[in-house]
Amino acid sequence: MGRIPPMSAKRREEMKIYGKKRKAFLAKNPKCAVYPRRKATDIHHMRGRAGKLFLCEDYWLAVSREAHIKIGQEPQWARDNGYLCAKGEWGKQPED
Repeated sequence: MGRIPPMSAKRREEMKIYGKKRKAFLAKNPKCAVYPRRKATDIHHMRGRAGKLFLCEDYWLAVSREAHIKIGQEPQWARDNGYLCAKGEWGKQPED
């Protein structure tokens, strides 16, 4: 019996696309949206990463690692400041 692959073939293909889009997005948005004096190193997915959201730049935010951690640890603060979607919007897929 074979081992279950850690990532599906579909997700592997999406990761290739994501890597290129991520690099271009960070080049266009070099400063952290939360701490503008810091360099953006991460992509925060404001509605999550499921389905089409993974590659949908409409819901991406360029942030520093520190800002990304703060957004995860303080979701109400992040919502209040527009860094995280409103309750009920998480995982909501973009319109085609």
